Amino acid sequence: MIQELLKQIKPKMQQAIEYFKNELKTVRTGRATPSLVEKIGIDYYGSKTPLIQVAAITTPDVRTILIQPWDKSILGEIERSISASDLGASPVNDGNSIRLKMPSLTEESREKLIKNVKEQEEKVKVSLRTIRHEEWDKIKKAEKKGEVSEDDMYYAKDELDKMVSEFESEIEKLSSNKEEEIRQI
Repeated sequence: MIQELLKQIKPKMQQAIEYFKNELKTVRTGRATPSLVEKIGIDYYGSKTPLIQVAAITTPDVRTILIQPWDKSILGEIERSISASDLGASPVNDGNSIRLKMPSLTEESREKLIKNVKEQEEKVKVSLRTIRHEEWDKIKKAEKKGEVSEDDMYYAKDELDKMVSEFESEIEKLSSNKEEEIRQI
């Protein structure tokens, strides 16, 4: 029973890692990437739709994002949504597409981005610890009901702690890599 329970926990923790990876993709570095604008919500025929679902997003060079909507009538809405976002780039509408020239990061903005990454890192670590706590409670209840032995219960606790440590190390590595990427000029 303990082995089955431990196998079920790993995917939950892996999901937290995947969430963190996706969040890191949206953090701006010195380079333009489509992931910076993909999730921006566009009012498309009355519903909020991610930009990636209504346009082709490319990067013709390291500082430019090119957005080409399939329906040219929404260019104005895309422009408004980008302007309202905290991206820090001004959209240029040429009637067929929107170009975003990404400004260079200042030292202050780099520090702000790094702080944001650290906050996201801590949130994900807290979610891992919450998963551990919830699963540990389940294991303790199972031990009280006599479904698992006391030895198995403590074995599971050690395994949970090892899992959390492994995943936290992976999170720290991802965070450190993103921080290094942000600091590059």
